[in-house]
Amino acid sequence: MAIVLPSCAFGDVIFTRPTASSSTVIPSAWVWEDGSDSDLYAYDDFILPADANLTEVRWRGGYTHAAMWGEVINFSIAVFEGYPGGNWPICGNPGENDAPYIYKIVTGSLCNPVAAPNGMKDHSFTLPSPLHLQGNKAYWLRVEGYQPLIPDWGIATSSQGNGSYFRFSTGSAMFNFMTGNIAFTLVGDFDATTISGAVSLTDWAAPLTGLPITVEILDSQLNVVDTKAAVLNENGHYAISTSQSGSRSVRISSLHFLKKRVGTINLAGTPVAGVNAVLTNGDPDGSGEVDAVDIDLVILGFGSADPTADMDGSGEVDATDIDITIANFGAVGD
Repeated sequence: MAIVLPSCAFGDVIFTRPTASSSTVIPSAWVWEDGSDSDLYAYDDFILPADANLTEVRWRGGYTHAAMWGEVINFSIAVFEGYPGGNWPICGNPGENDAPYIYKIVTGSLCNPVAAPNGMKDHSFTLPSPLHLQGNKAYWLRVEGYQPLIPDWGIATSSQGNGSYFRFSTGSAMFNFMTGNIAFTLVGDFDATTISGAVSLTDWAAPLTGLPITVEILDSQLNVVDTKAAVLNENGHYAISTSQSGSRSVRISSLHFLKKRVGTINLAGTPVAGVNAVLTNGDPDGSGEVDAVDIDLVILGFGSADPTADMDGSGEVDATDIDITIANFGAVGD
């Protein structure tokens, strides 16, 4: 079951490793404030597809012994960089201040606990200010519970990941790798990517300046994940900005023109230019196909200034508009 939590943070999910359906817990707790030989610290890695600002961390946790030695009274959240080319975090001994972490905060609360399956609780914490993270770079997250007597709190496991997490054991004073992955979700906003290009409108005779277009961002399943409105300049150029990231396609539409889907682009915060489209004219009813209904609509508008039937933008619906629709009969949008 995926982690689903109420939150006051704004943003989108920028990374998630969902909770396993039959989740257990990976120990990650220490005895506040002097520690004990039973303290265990669990770290797991994540990579974002593009630069982003982290605003919220979500996790699920529970107890290995039903909190018989005291429930969690606080949490800490820490983020570490990974060694270049390596597979472990750049971190120090937790008992000696953890340095060199890139972010660490003691939450000062139980982080919005919500009852979850198997006696666990979901938690969420909104960072006081966003943490900027680089795309395609390995980071490591550690969520640590604070307990008063003996540590038995742990973070829920996930069936996704590489099958191992990094751990520090106070009792053995050692770091090592253990089997399993921790479940967590990161919320934030990817750095915006500017997309620009030129749109050619077939059979259009009027000036292009200020002409409205709609730009849709599609995922790999062709679901619309973002929609932007834009206008063309005198040369048919446009530009929009999106916080989407990763591999996406673009679909462009305008007025009575068929929608056109443009190949695959990678959104990673770096401007993407040359996303061009040629739109086919003749679909005043917006059905996605130039058919008999469209021809009838243009004929009905003959002699008027109806912009929905004025295929060439001349300001009058005339024989040219009928000819345009007939010439494109059967065309289908993407």
